[in-house]
Amino acid sequence: MLIAIIAGGFMRKLKLISIIFAVISILTACQPEYFPLPNIPSGQPSTGNKGEWDAYFEEGDGLSAETAYVISDIDAITSMRELIASGSTDFKGIYFKATDLDLTDNFTPIGTGELPFNGIFEGPSNEDRAEIQLAVNETNQEYVGLFGGLGNNAEVRYINISGSVENDTPDGRAGMIAGILGNNAIIEHCSVSGSVEATMAGGLVGKVNAGGIIKDSANYADVTGIQHAGGITGAINGNSKEPGEEAEIPVISNCHNYGNVSSTSSSGTRRTGGIAGEATNAKLSHCYNEEEATITGSYELGGISGQTTSGSIIEYCENRGTIVTTEGITNPSSIGGITGGLGAKAVITDSANYATINIPAATLLGGIAGKANTGNIVDSYNEGNITGASSVGGIAGELSSSSTYQITEDFTASASNNAIITGSASNVGGIVGSMSGNSSIEAVETSKKITNSGEVNGNGNTGGIVGYAQSGCTISDTSNTGSITATGTATNDRAGGIIGYQMGATLSDSTNTGAITADDYAGGVVGFVAGAEGEIRDSENTGTVSGSYAGGILGGLRQVNCNFIAVESASGKTEGTNHGSFIGSIVGTVNIGLTSCYIDGTLLSNDNPITTDGYIGYYREPQEFNPTYGVLE
Repeated sequence: MLIAIIAGGFMRKLKLISIIFAVISILTACQPEYFPLPNIPSGQPSTGNKGEWDAYFEEGDGLSAETAYVISDIDAITSMRELIASGSTDFKGIYFKATDLDLTDNFTPIGTGELPFNGIFEGPSNEDRAEIQLAVNETNQEYVGLFGGLGNNAEVRYINISGSVENDTPDGRAGMIAGILGNNAIIEHCSVSGSVEATMAGGLVGKVNAGGIIKDSANYADVTGIQHAGGITGAINGNSKEPGEEAEIPVISNCHNYGNVSSTSSSGTRRTGGIAGEATNAKLSHCYNEEEATITGSYELGGISGQTTSGSIIEYCENRGTIVTTEGITNPSSIGGITGGLGAKAVITDSANYATINIPAATLLGGIAGKANTGNIVDSYNEGNITGASSVGGIAGELSSSSTYQITEDFTASASNNAIITGSASNVGGIVGSMSGNSSIEAVETSKKITNSGEVNGNGNTGGIVGYAQSGCTISDTSNTGSITATGTATNDRAGGIIGYQMGATLSDSTNTGAITADDYAGGVVGFVAGAEGEIRDSENTGTVSGSYAGGILGGLRQVNCNFIAVESASGKTEGTNHGSFIGSIVGTVNIGLTSCYIDGTLLSNDNPITTDGYIGYYREPQEFNPTYGVLE
């Protein structure tokens, strides 16, 4: 009896075990292809155990570049995307090796801005890059590309992407490689081709945050941004970073743009550049906008950057691409061969524009910068013909608010501007169109001269160095050898070998040898002084001067005082209705200081006064005209 009871209990247990195994078998048959893994908080590294993600990837273990998980098809890409989206991992520190991929079937990007990819994604090598075909048409996600977001310390290299990326969301950021490049992430040795469209669009990346690096890469894609557009990135911003994250300023280096870049907005923010639409607290180094590229916009438009601000640095960059304005725009402004706008202590150094920029309606147009407002330009030069309307210059359309243009002992170009500068209106200069707000032009190495050797043609204030210079500004260590012409419909056409119209600015250590011509006032050094007291010192003219009022040094002086110190001119160089070997015309009450001033080597003094016949072309009487003579000790 006991044996029978025991046997019965055993059979009941055996039956229960059988039932349990049957249930397990049923459940196992219903499992998805990939089993779920314990969550690893985003931003945390994997455990580093061999085979941790083996169920998702057919080859490799992801622990090193040599044993990287191999990404050879859409299934592997899908696994990456879904694991990140689930919050299981961000793949920080995990290696992936990409082969050639076709991702053109309604592709959804890997990662987002909130849940980015933080791993390492590489092609086989720089000599054997993975070729990826991509098509993204996103209407919901803010950041799109092959990756939506590349997060902290992510790395992408050795891939070439071709295809199209579109983002129709109002604040969409798009790039072929990523919508956003996060803190300290890096992209290197990559290229892209095809097309990118978004509100903020870049050939490689929509936006680069603090610490992000893009280097040794190229864009061949056509990039269209509603507001920001750049051949490499729509915007690079060193002030954007994750809370608590330490990050250096972001950098784009040794990158080339061959693609057409355009912005379509006719109002609001419109920043377009061959490398970056906007650079804020960032560095762009050894970057090139190539001859094949056309950059199209309407405001803050540049061959390298549309707008450069907040201490950004552009160094050793070149523009050879075409710069034009959006069709139908009637008032394009802030346009430059290197950058459209330069502000907030940003610096351009050792950079050059070689492209012709022909935008007849443009204001604030320069070979290097359209408008510099507290920005500084150093050792940079222009070789491309520049044509605009007003405030047009070989280096900058305008310098304001303590902005500077300088050359140092390291400057090696033959001239700061060596091209034709043309403006259909006023304020046109071989170096700068107009100056205000204590801005300056100077050579830090005084043995060198800031030189204009190109023709300058304007309608109004036109100068070999500056068209118009206001009170508080200084111009020194300059030389003009180009012909300067002010002619047209302006009420007062004024041309000067150095400055067209000087209103309170200080000029020193400058020489002119070029021919100066104006319908009205022409001066070998300055065309016209009025509005505030002027000073011209240590300057000389040997060029020919022709105008209704032509002076070997100054074309016209009206109702303000002017000091001439160590100034020299040559007689026989002026011609016109009223011409003098020193001043073309004096009108109103003026006091003139003449210290160590010479005509043909003869000192102006009480014995040889400036009122000597032929020294002044015209002065109206009666008036109060008081010359004072002095000699430098």
